[in-house]
Amino acid sequence: MYITDWPDGSPFHGYVFGLCVYSAIERTPAAHAFAKALDRRFGPDTSSIKRAEHILPNANEVGELIVEQGFHEVRVCTVTKTIKFPSVGDYVRFQLVATPMAGLLSEMNLREREEAIEAVAAGTKALLEPDMTRDGELTFPQEAHVVLARRTR
Repeated sequence: MYITDWPDGSPFHGYVFGLCVYSAIERTPAAHAFAKALDRRFGPDTSSIKRAEHILPNANEVGELIVEQGFHEVRVCTVTKTIKFPSVGDYVRFQLVATPMAGLLSEMNLREREEAIEAVAAGTKALLEPDMTRDGELTFPQEAHVVLARRTR
């Protein structure tokens, strides 16, 4: 998210607001598979943090929320980008080490952490289309809603 205050006389005078939010988790196959694998390994609702990233699946709803905050000239478009990781294991490791989900592993010793990461990676890979893991890499589409809006002072 960004908000910029443009100077007087600028064609963008006032505040320009930008936001990007993920669409439905089902529209990002690796995130969806990861969430399912996480719940299978650690128990129901363990993936709630990951699923929360995808809480606004409807582009119109996103736009309405921005309008409710006093913005106008709201533009929302849905875009899909291709995301690549060296492997499913690297994706899962990143999710479980460098995000708020790291707490799931905090009480584990090194061997237990590695086993958990490997188990979730295997579970994730099993739920993905084979072409997403071709040559050992992980390549998947990720859909998001991009918002641009203005608000005058």
